[in-house]
Amino acid sequence: TFSSSSAAIRAGIKAMQILKERIVGPQGRVAQLEKITITELERLKSGSCSKYLQDYTVVGGMIAFTLFDGTMDPTKKFLFNLFEMGAIAFFCGHGPYRARMLPPFGVMTDDQLRDVFTLLEKAILKTAKELNP
Repeated sequence: TFSSSSAAIRAGIKAMQILKERIVGPQGRVAQLEKITITELERLKSGSCSKYLQDYTVVGGMIAFTLFDGTMDPTKKFLFNLFEMGAIAFFCGHGPYRARMLPPFGVMTDDQLRDVFTLLEKAILKTAKELNP
């Protein structure tokens, strides 16, 4: 009873094929960007942000991390600083509050993702300076 045009059905089939062949799965684009994300978070955690980045979780394109003491005020301050620098994240949870990002992994380049982590580092360090002048 319910259908669509032949062109729309063919487009949907092609979209599913692209998702299966290029985007998802162990060799897919999401897995590649997940690895870059973990590498970048490890770099921050073991480097300039070691005192401020408490933990992180990465599942595919879902990223969450705890900053500072995990309370609302420093987390929000970080999020506003990050937004002013050109990246969007939001908070989730409570006790601890965490920053969460859902980047568009299906269309991002490696360089664009690394640029986000450059902004994250700057926003974390700026927030740390504002919290402890």
